[in-house]
Amino acid sequence: MVFCNSCGFGVNEAMGLNPSLRRPCPNCGSTSRHFSVNIQASVLGNGSISTRLILKETERLPPAVKRREALPRFGELLLYCFLARTERINLIGDLFEDYREAIAKFGRKSAVCCFYAEVARSLLSRLSWRFFFKIGFISGGLKVLIWVFKLIAKIITG
Repeated sequence: MVFCNSCGFGVNEAMGLNPSLRRPCPNCGSTSRHFSVNIQASVLGNGSISTRLILKETERLPPAVKRREALPRFGELLLYCFLARTERINLIGDLFEDYREAIAKFGRKSAVCCFYAEVARSLLSRLSWRFFFKIGFISGGLKVLIWVFKLIAKIITG
């Protein structure tokens, strides 16, 4: 937008107009101008970070330190078995960061205990309803099946 620099009145001129070709302001007669530009932008994004990026950091470390900072395999395997990929990628990255921090603060043994506690908490919070619901149906179905077999056995044996 182009405004008169003296009185602030809006002038209908192109911003790139040569100053010698400007018409005087209809309000005050000045040819000095003030240019105003409004820029708006919006960004919408969705992203995730995988453990590969975090683990590349450790490639430069000596082997002894790598072994010390590597996630316990069984906990990671549990996450791979029971969580969907979208849940697993971010969670493993977060757990890896927490694990490294716990090693620095409390030592490796305590960090491993904390890691398994976090794995258990994550699995229980994400799978508890689905898992226990399925187990309830399975155990209930098995009880019904056992009752049917016992009933059949009683009928056959008379």
